[in-house]
Amino acid sequence: MAEDQELTNKPLFRAIEPDDDLPEISEIESLCMNCHENGITRLMLTKIPMFREIIIMSFSCSHCHTQNNEVQFGGKFEDQGCRYKLQVKEAKDLNRQLVKSDWCKVTIPQLDFEIPAHGQTAVLTTVEGLLQRTADGLQALQPERKIAQPEIAAKIDAFIERLQAYSRGEEVFSMILDDPAGNSFIENPCFPNNDNSMTVEYYDRTSQDNILLGLEVDSDTITESNTDGKREKEEAEEENPNEVIVFTINCPSCLTPTQTKMMPIQIPHFKEVIIMATTCDACGYRTNEVKSGAGISEKGTRLTLNITSPQDMTRDVLKSETCVVLIPELEFEWHTGVSAGKFTTVEGVLTNVKDELQRFNPLGIGDSAVDDSKMKQTIAYLNEIISGERKTTIVLDDPAGNSFIQSDCLPDPDPCLLIEYYQRTDEQDDNLGIKDMCVENYEILEEEQKTDG
Repeated sequence: MAEDQELTNKPLFRAIEPDDDLPEISEIESLCMNCHENGITRLMLTKIPMFREIIIMSFSCSHCHTQNNEVQFGGKFEDQGCRYKLQVKEAKDLNRQLVKSDWCKVTIPQLDFEIPAHGQTAVLTTVEGLLQRTADGLQALQPERKIAQPEIAAKIDAFIERLQAYSRGEEVFSMILDDPAGNSFIENPCFPNNDNSMTVEYYDRTSQDNILLGLEVDSDTITESNTDGKREKEEAEEENPNEVIVFTINCPSCLTPTQTKMMPIQIPHFKEVIIMATTCDACGYRTNEVKSGAGISEKGTRLTLNITSPQDMTRDVLKSETCVVLIPELEFEWHTGVSAGKFTTVEGVLTNVKDELQRFNPLGIGDSAVDDSKMKQTIAYLNEIISGERKTTIVLDDPAGNSFIQSDCLPDPDPCLLIEYYQRTDEQDDNLGIKDMCVENYEILEEEQKTDG
């Protein structure tokens, strides 16, 4: 009984460790597609450090000795899709490591060439390796094409030569990775600084993307009874605004079912916020997220805190998802859309930034990383601030005005904390979606849009 409970509490995806004698490999009898006899498929769920969960699959047939190995992502889809655009200008750009998931679309505009989603299996390789993998795939059936369709085979040969020229660094070209699942990645050797050769864009998935990923069903399948049930639930929540709401989700770390608790709370000298907290009993994963319950403020807020003592590290901080974290001495900016809203301390914000740096650039701190890289210098600097060895200044710039740093001198002014309110720019209003909001005559506008459609 105790052993069963111990196995149940283990994470679904476990890291490979030398002391783990039982890595939980599952064996399934399955059909061999070569000889149509039964073979054995072995599955192992594991976790790559500083990356994500994967499923390792191995098939072997004792009758015809066919073998096949494959790797698939086993983690969750990210909250946003990602689009990487790399300008390959020199030979060292070909050595950049990249991760391409099953849902990723790869485009090379100069060749008018596209690898669609599921066109190739998920792979961890380099830019050169992806080009060579594509060339090898096209080369596989060339002998048959030269006999059956010699003209098409000649064009494919010319295309393969162009790909190989790219893989040797003889021409400048662009490569775009567009992944609505958000699980693809191209290495940035300049991280955490901006890379002049690459742009990274995170975007909200469209309804079509969600349907493709299986995250959403067609709106036509939603019945009226489900809508009524949702309305009754919303009315019950409005009657008990201070009640803790509990709902079940899968743990983002180990995918074990766990609970998330949500509750609105009023922060003194600030505004109402909604706090969501998740704790997983299986793997110990814990997280909290904060959403504003009062909407967007009329003006943006810039909070500047001079960290001069260990006491400053314990100040309460509310960092919204629209907030930019800046450390001027380090020339460092942590932009919006990278991490969710947090209700924590100054130390917690810096620790979260450090952890997110490692998560978003998993190849920058491994065995392949350069010893004096900017990434390692930034993490070392953050560790010195967290341990109290270095004094610095941290700035929270929130155009939505929903961020907050605790003042130790209220109601008197705090000499270490500067609070500034500013008028947002047109670009900031556009990023917040304010320009797209229609608060007057929106019923008429909706009818006009339906008529035009």
